[in-house]
Amino acid sequence: MLTTHSRKGKLVLLSQHESENSRLAIQEALGKKAKNVGYLASQPDSKRTYFTATQRFYKELGYKMEAYLELEGEFNSCALEVLLAQDAIHLSGGDTFRFLEFVKERNLDNQLIEFYLAGGVLIGVSAGAMILTPSIETAEFCGDINSRGLQDLAGLCLTDFCLVPHVEDKFILLETGKAPINAYLMGDNDALVIESNQKLFIFGAPIFQK
Repeated sequence: MLTTHSRKGKLVLLSQHESENSRLAIQEALGKKAKNVGYLASQPDSKRTYFTATQRFYKELGYKMEAYLELEGEFNSCALEVLLAQDAIHLSGGDTFRFLEFVKERNLDNQLIEFYLAGGVLIGVSAGAMILTPSIETAEFCGDINSRGLQDLAGLCLTDFCLVPHVEDKFILLETGKAPINAYLMGDNDALVIESNQKLFIFGAPIFQK
């Protein structure tokens, strides 16, 4: 697998982070030693509902999550600096189009790429995983609607394939002939880890549609 970027960090691509195989994938990427994981919100979470639940999840795995960044009304540059100083960044699920829009508006796409190339771990969940790929066009397959009118659907291109998360029956999607090409179809218990040596680890049973 080749991309436009030389790989130095690790990618973890998930549909749903709390599943058994997702846990294994995160532990594979982060290792057993204590790590600091930052949280990048796909949209405002004023009561920190999703952040607190995710923080608790990582604590159960033995990792610390204290850094939080929102890209809209609560955005601030100090929080961004703290986020980029973590060992790993968790990119949350949500509205894929809205997430990518504000990632680009804050010029965070380039900073996430630099973080990755410097050896950081990016853990993308659903929308957070799709924005790491060449395009988020596949978001429509899991119910996202481009209500933002986003014109540029190009992702960060850290993989050379796209993703379709939350596929309940991959074979039915394939039989329709509508499944996107060059994409992994992933159920909620599927996960992918790409290491710096370009080795791909597969957890569960995602299907690659050529």
